[in-house]
Amino acid sequence: MLADTRAAPALDPVEWRVVAIALQDAARAVWVAPEPGSLRARLAGLYSRFTGSMPARALADPRLDTLRRFVHATRRARAVAEPLVPAMIASGFNRKQVEAIALLST
Repeated sequence: MLADTRAAPALDPVEWRVVAIALQDAARAVWVAPEPGSLRARLAGLYSRFTGSMPARALADPRLDTLRRFVHATRRARAVAEPLVPAMIASGFNRKQVEAIALLST
């Protein structure tokens, strides 16, 4: 990832809380629902019906939910969840923030 040297990787208290929750969920093997409408979401729905295992509910704020999914996926894979980086950038996080969150999550 290219570093953006103009902005500091600061997060607000609510964003830090979302990071903490996602790290806890990843440690407990709680799964996070994929992006609504995707093939993975439909397969996850089938999995839930068969096993009774429900994913953590999506957060009401799409920006915070993207953050949670990124942290959770990065922690579980122990590598940066590259497919979610564009969604993080589109949600308003800068590259330094994404890099800092990824480092914290791996």
